[in-house]
Amino acid sequence: MEIAIVGLGNVGGALARAFARVGYKVYAGVRDEKEADRAAMENYHKNVSIHQMEEVGAMASTIFFCVVPPAISEVCRRVGNLEDKLIVDTMNCLHSHPEGYSDTFEALSAFYPQCSVVKAFNTTGYENILHPSFGSMAIDTFMAGDDIHAKHLVHRMATDLGFAECYDFGGANTVHLLEELARIWVNLALFQGHGRNIAFKILKREPY
Repeated sequence: MEIAIVGLGNVGGALARAFARVGYKVYAGVRDEKEADRAAMENYHKNVSIHQMEEVGAMASTIFFCVVPPAISEVCRRVGNLEDKLIVDTMNCLHSHPEGYSDTFEALSAFYPQCSVVKAFNTTGYENILHPSFGSMAIDTFMAGDDIHAKHLVHRMATDLGFAECYDFGGANTVHLLEELARIWVNLALFQGHGRNIAFKILKREPY
């Protein structure tokens, strides 16, 4: 399977490595030569190729956006026109927002009305994207969006990476819940001192 990732920060870099490791072909879109040089120095997997942002939109049917929220308008202009693509929004507006929009999901949906947008991979640290197994137990992740078929694809990608489950929170009206879950993770990991090696897991048992 082939995917494109726009932005090679902590989350984008973790997704690129994780997908490459399980056999995906990854086209990573970077902002400039400086970011491309840094990516080369970090010795990405052989399944990852580095390109300019303007190039990757045509290379895959699934595009992951992993940039800071204030940059999303400029990034979308650089990526250019996308039609009939699956767009995965991995970003959180915990400290900043895209200008003119309440969150990145709304911005991406406005820039790309002919695409399906799914919020996913935003509720845990990049370390857990790279290593979603805690000993013998795989952690869970979550998603939201209106397109059921698109969410089936995201679910498959999540389990390919090693997550135990990718729970569906519902439609676009539940995206804010995923951002709140991300805020909870950040609070526990960073502000409450539990560290970044924590993750969410849904446990089930038979009723009494």
